[in-house]
Amino acid sequence: TFERVVRNKVVDHLEGNGLFNDGQHGFRRNRSCLTQLLNHYDNVMRELNNGHEVDVVYLDMEKAFDKVDVKVLMAKLEKYEELNAMGAGAAEGKARRILSGLQFT
Repeated sequence: TFERVVRNKVVDHLEGNGLFNDGQHGFRRNRSCLTQLLNHYDNVMRELNNGHEVDVVYLDMEKAFDKVDVKVLMAKLEKYEELNAMGAGAAEGKARRILSGLQFT
């Protein structure tokens, strides 16, 4: 599909110019959730073996969007209209564009 062609060109450009952080595993060839988890596990074990303490926080962002009350969120965004005179219009517009692309069920 057209989207796949565009995605591949963008990823090729980013990879070819070294613009990906080495920790980036999503959207990269030969990397996956498994490689990210193995890398993370290796880093944690290395620090523990060196006598350091390690704290880890896991966030499930996908589930966070399942719990968003769209009416409440939109009401909060409406409050930003009062801030337009102070330059918040651009931020609100960006937020609205992002939210318009999300589908809430």
